[in-house]
Amino acid sequence: MSRGSLTMAWYGLVSAMFFVYIGAALAQAYGTRDALIGLGLTILSYGLINRVLAGYALRNGLTVAQFSRCALRNDGCHVAGEGFLTYPLRDGQH
Repeated sequence: MSRGSLTMAWYGLVSAMFFVYIGAALAQAYGTRDALIGLGLTILSYGLINRVLAGYALRNGLTVAQFSRCALRNDGCHVAGEGFLTYPLRDGQH
C-alpha cells in the first residue's frame, strides 16, 4: 500500500472514531434519546445530500477533485482538501 493510500485509510478510521466520540459527548450532554435522534437526522441529511452529489459525479465521470473544481471553480480542490483536514478540529470546538 502506498503512503498516500495508507494516510487516507488512517484518516478515515480517525474520522469514524471521532463520530463515536461526538455521539458519546452528545448523549452525555443532552441524553441518549435526543443524541440518537440528532445523529439519525444527521445521517439522513448527509446521505440525501451525498446521494445527489455522488449521482451527479457518477453520471459525469468526475473524481473528487474534478467535482470540487466544477462546484467551486479553480480553487475547489484546495477548499475541499482544507475541509477534509479541518473537519475534526471544527466540530471539536462546539
